[in-house]
Amino acid sequence: MIDMILAASNGSITKIEQTEFVKKRDKRLWLEMESSQLTYFFIDILVENFVNAKFILTIRDCYSWLDSLINHQLSLPVSQNWLKLRNFRFKADEFKHTKEEKILAENGLYTLDGYLSYWTTHNKNVLATVPENRLLIIRTHEITQNISRIAEFLGIHTKYLDVSKSHSFKSKKNYGLLSRIDRKFLKEKVDTHCKEIMDKYFPDIK
Repeated sequence: MIDMILAASNGSITKIEQTEFVKKRDKRLWLEMESSQLTYFFIDILVENFVNAKFILTIRDCYSWLDSLINHQLSLPVSQNWLKLRNFRFKADEFKHTKEEKILAENGLYTLDGYLSYWTTHNKNVLATVPENRLLIIRTHEITQNISRIAEFLGIHTKYLDVSKSHSFKSKKNYGLLSRIDRKFLKEKVDTHCKEIMDKYFPDIK
């Protein structure tokens, strides 16, 4: 999937080729449900070609999302393919670290502009692409208390949803790097990229 995403990003494959890849992959895996983050890059193809599919957008506030992402990137080894994908997602060639982001640069991380612009693009693209009647939006920290809504949306019984697994991919260590960035500078970057979605879905976070 990463190879296809990168090929699509540089225009070396057509939309038709991407669609054929997604269809063949679906027939091979025959999944009833999928939660891979990589499916986001094919969201338009999935919506158009799988007309009975439903989508759940688990949306997390950009502050805790960024903190978690930084911790994961520092904790987990990464292959060259994943590194290329990260460079593409977080625009390594476009954005350069400022002096306020020195701690990120020193740890081999991307810029706030890179991270936060991706957060906004990801969420806005899903919201704009998936029809409302096929989309359920759940704030990530409220997954457990929304199990009944999820089951109703999917047309299944709640007994088929394992609540104990709803937050099972947590980073094992918190490096605290985000707290070492000037708070005013961080907020300015959040307001630049994320304000519209944050105001709508996380009005309680200032």
